[in-house]
Amino acid sequence: MLRLRITRDAEKAMDKMPDKHFCQVYDAVQSLRVVPEPGDSKALLGGETLVRRRKDVGEYRIIYWHDAETLHIDLVGKRNDGDVYKKAKRKGIL
Repeated sequence: MLRLRITRDAEKAMDKMPDKHFCQVYDAVQSLRVVPEPGDSKALLGGETLVRRRKDVGEYRIIYWHDAETLHIDLVGKRNDGDVYKKAKRKGIL
């Protein structure tokens, strides 16, 4: 199982979620620690040296990447709006 590192932005977004959605995202993050590239995740274009991935969970989207030891959660945001991608571009993630 991979170690977990969550950015402050992702942590804030998860803190603001309703309990039901928080549990869904939390469960998805825990499963990503075991299988970091499940069939329902997609690689994202952009980034220079890292391949970031996205995983959709209910109404939310998780932007993450992993190395041999750690799962890095960069952003969590609403799936239906482009805000999560705007934030990623502003922060240089994508």
